[in-house]
Amino acid sequence: MMILKGAPPIIRKQLIAFGIASFIGAVVLAVSFLRVPEQLGIGRHTVAVEFAQGAGLYPGAEVTYLGHPVGKVKDMELEGDRLVATLSLVDDVDVPASVTAEIHSRSAVGEQYVSLVPAGTDAASSSSTGQPVLADGDRIPADRTSYPVEIGPVLDNVQSLVGSLDEKRLSTLIDESGQAFNGRVGDLQTILDSGSSLIETADANFGPTAELVRDLGPVLGTINGESDGITRLTRNLDQVTAELRAGDDDLRALLEAGPGFSEETTALVDDLSVSLPALLARTNPVLGVLRTYDSYLAQILSDYPLAVATVQSVTIPAISDKAVRLTVSNANKPPECVKGFVPPSQWASPFDFRPRKTPLVYCKQPANDPRGVRGARNIPCPDDPSRREGDAAKC
Repeated sequence: MMILKGAPPIIRKQLIAFGIASFIGAVVLAVSFLRVPEQLGIGRHTVAVEFAQGAGLYPGAEVTYLGHPVGKVKDMELEGDRLVATLSLVDDVDVPASVTAEIHSRSAVGEQYVSLVPAGTDAASSSSTGQPVLADGDRIPADRTSYPVEIGPVLDNVQSLVGSLDEKRLSTLIDESGQAFNGRVGDLQTILDSGSSLIETADANFGPTAELVRDLGPVLGTINGESDGITRLTRNLDQVTAELRAGDDDLRALLEAGPGFSEETTALVDDLSVSLPALLARTNPVLGVLRTYDSYLAQILSDYPLAVATVQSVTIPAISDKAVRLTVSNANKPPECVKGFVPPSQWASPFDFRPRKTPLVYCKQPANDPRGVRGARNIPCPDDPSRREGDAAKC
């Protein structure tokens, strides 16, 4: 004001005009570039969104609705096992309350943003039919959000895959593929068109295909449970194919002789067509008799092998001597028990009539020994039948 007091009128007017222009410029700068109203929350409302992962999202990231910017990510914080992002949205765009929030990336290096996607016809009917729209303080739950696969692990896996390839073999594969498709653009185009038709058909039948995939779960579980049997079956099939491969010449000879054999068989049937019916008619009485004595025939047929085996057991070992060898198969089975008895060296002479003290003798082998199973050692005790002793004094 001191400068304006002594200045000429023209200078004073210029300074006043410059001050007004500076003020207007500062206001425009604050509104357009510094976005002061946005920072102060003027003309905006906040909405919370729950994400299972942040996927590289950052405060200040853009928020779009139908591809049009409608706000920014104001803040991000953790709540339990979820990430809650606070979105600052403009008030002049009605966003349906049923939208889903998806994190996308504009490029392979990042620059994530949040895209609000309407469900069905929500975008067209939110303002015309009074459908609820997102208001200040609303929250989009995690079941209506999605996030992209992190590009870092994908690039690492691609790098590992590329690094695992043999450069020479890869070069050979590319060269061979070039030679294979050289001059066959039409065939390749047919394959691509057929693949496109296949994808369209699969998409049209997605419901039955998905149901089929779900129903495959029990089938695959059963196959997994029978993996050992399937492995054995595969191994057996491999053995069968190996045998067939080894007998290829015999099979070829059999197939070559097959027509001649069939012709001979046909001729034999033709020759028997007259005499065979008469022969079969005469066998009916014989079959009737056999049917009557069916049980006796079965008994004879079951006993005949045993009788033949018994005869052969006594004739075949001595067939060179033209003799019959008979043995007692259970002789000395089990062997006799001698433990606990008087040894032969201490036996009394039958001509010695002097008085002698007769000891109590019986088989003294353990109770589980097969010898002397009917001896005195297995006599039950008088007071305890479950206990067995040869000497009652030990009961």
